Amino acid sequence: MIQDIDNSKKNAGYFAADLVQDGMFVGLGTGSTVFFAMERLSERISSEGLNITGVPTSYQATMRAREYGIPLSTLDEHPCLDIAIDGADKIDSSLRMIKGRGAAQTMERCVADASELFIVVADESKMCEKLHGPVPVEVIPFAFGLFERRIWESRMSDSDQRDFVRRVWEHNLSRRNLELGFQFWIQPARGRRLRARDFRTPSRFSRL
Repeated sequence: MIQDIDNSKKNAGYFAADLVQDGMFVGLGTGSTVFFAMERLSERISSEGLNITGVPTSYQATMRAREYGIPLSTLDEHPCLDIAIDGADKIDSSLRMIKGRGAAQTMERCVADASELFIVVADESKMCEKLHGPVPVEVIPFAFGLFERRIWESRMSDSDQRDFVRRVWEHNLSRRNLELGFQFWIQPARGRRLRARDFRTPSRFSRL
């Protein structure tokens, strides 16, 4: 089973990498499937003389790209990218997604927004009929108090609120932002609540 998943990830990553053309600026996402894409890009650089520049979305992506010999730059230097390749945590039957559990959400969205073509690579284990599980939200420390107050106003149960606070500190990112993971749902009761509306990149949250 694990071997089948690895083969699916490799096939998806290689397919995406073969869409990259010479001279492109390429956004490089985070995750095991994207690392297969980097592996294939490295092969093409060696065998075809492919000339590309990668813009990584995380420290992990940076280190892996360097291992594969992919030339790197930054979004500041290249704010317009030709293509970006990234993974997803969950994808439903309508191709809506949950992204960001790899703790690189904000940088991933910036790179996706800067790209002319955004490709999501995923194996069948990420597919589901209905989205479920934690939804990551990245918050700058400056706004943490405000965000915490909004969450308490959103009519979460006490247990969910406690879990929210605990998990905040488990996801302190290297860039000093906080990545939170918790459940969103629609409540029929009156009052302020949060609803996960659209998980396609860039994800959006609406306050009702």
